[in-house]
Amino acid sequence: MKNTLIVLLLSFTIYGASGAEKPAAETSRDELSARVQEAKEKIGMSEEQAAKFKEILEKRFEALKALAGRRERASGFREKRKLLAEYRSITKDSDKEIAKVLDDKQYKEFKKIQAGWQKEMRDGIKGRRGN
Repeated sequence: MKNTLIVLLLSFTIYGASGAEKPAAETSRDELSARVQEAKEKIGMSEEQAAKFKEILEKRFEALKALAGRRERASGFREKRKLLAEYRSITKDSDKEIAKVLDDKQYKEFKKIQAGWQKEMRDGIKGRRGN
């Protein structure tokens, strides 16, 4: 169940809850910029930190987008498990990069913000399923 939820979160992260007037990738990019701005303001990032932070998140976005394309073609359980491991590796590596950009206090605050983003995604998925 947890693995299924992570795969669903991955799908939502990449494709977003797109509006009819914008492609999902564009909506996701807009959301990415908004989240960078939110984090910058809430944890007091400098302009330099925010630029590096955004670069890391954009790189993560592109990697997850490529992974989602492969997920759509994945048919077997083992293949999907391998993709889940790759997802975890991408997110873990990008979190390590973010930790290098932020100081300890900022990073702890970022993790709280990130948990909120994850909750929003889970709630959005539940809402679309009618749960």
